[in-house]
Amino acid sequence: MTFAIKIKVNSTEVEKKTGVNGRGPWEIIEQEAFMFKTGDEFPEKIVLTLDKGAQPYQPGMYELDEKSVYVGQFKQPQLRMRLKPLVSSATQQPPKVAGAN
Repeated sequence: MTFAIKIKVNSTEVEKKTGVNGRGPWEIIEQEAFMFKTGDEFPEKIVLTLDKGAQPYQPGMYELDEKSVYVGQFKQPQLRMRLKPLVSSATQQPPKVAGAN
């Protein structure tokens, strides 16, 4: 079985958290979504952390972008959710064949 993750965003609402620590002021911007995993009966509510200055994700279905997984400090794999719109097979255009009208 192939493992797949799909993310559903219902709203562009975000929650901003701010504070000050020993390094100075900080801000975290979060957006709610739902994660659908292969084999799960129901989706789970998740929170996406947006990059500074990033616009909220628009309502719709998404999949993980390849940039979500990267090699971090100490050569360990890391995950930071980066989403790209899910293109359903129904909306994909078939490939064009050379010479076909």
